[in-house]
Amino acid sequence: VDKKVIGCVGHLEDYHKNQSFLIKLLKRINNNKYSLMLIGDGSDLQFLKRLANESGLCDKVIFINGISDTSSFYSAFDAFCLASHFEGLGIVCVEAIANGLMPIISTNVPKIPELSKFEIAVDASEDNFDEWIDAIEKTHRDTSLFESVKNSSFSIDNASKELFKIYCNI
Repeated sequence: VDKKVIGCVGHLEDYHKNQSFLIKLLKRINNNKYSLMLIGDGSDLQFLKRLANESGLCDKVIFINGISDTSSFYSAFDAFCLASHFEGLGIVCVEAIANGLMPIISTNVPKIPELSKFEIAVDASEDNFDEWIDAIEKTHRDTSLFESVKNSSFSIDNASKELFKIYCNI
């Protein structure tokens, strides 16, 4: 069976990042096709490990902690999910897109207008597990996403050109 990896990068603080939702989601969809990789440190590491174990998923939830550079892990993901209750910029979504992943994010995560076409937003409530499952199953790695982002107004080249125009008009 070809396993697919659902990934999430973030501080392991469940009241904020809602990683328990992803563990419950994995239990709902698990048919030995998916595993979940949670990357980060935080005070809820033991709580999340216990939840995975109590859910019968200890062999399907992978915890990676104690690292500062997470960029190399995105290539291991088949889908990137961010189920946060609240979020600032959500830079991990930008990192996921840069790695060819279309993030599946909670509707609580603020949208960056230039990037919203590269994201799938779903309400992170347990009533919506089926919508998350559908989004995960439809998602695939698309290396052209990086080129699309690079060519969008979000790119450093385009942003610097716009900034230059503003300075010229002062």
